Amino acid sequence: MVGNGCTDWHYDTTPAFIEMAYWHGLYDQDLYQSITDNNCEPEFTRFSTEISPVCLKNYENFSKVTTGAGINVYDVYGICYPAPTEKT
Repeated sequence: MVGNGCTDWHYDTTPAFIEMAYWHGLYDQDLYQSITDNNCEPEFTRFSTEISPVCLKNYENFSKVTTGAGINVYDVYGICYPAPTEKT
């Protein structure tokens, strides 16, 4: 039984999301081209502070247009409902 099929953090998480998000039209070709031209994908998954300035900017833009825009990474076509608010 596999509870979470993610087997290799380096290949199966952020790099996979970058590709999936692009091919599902969640961000534009210019950002995708900048990520690939600058070889940023491996840098996104490193647990260090050694990320080039261009890749850091790419990551910020990628985050802004995907998870920052309220996209549910587990169901990109689903509706992302806001958290309920308490009535006082």
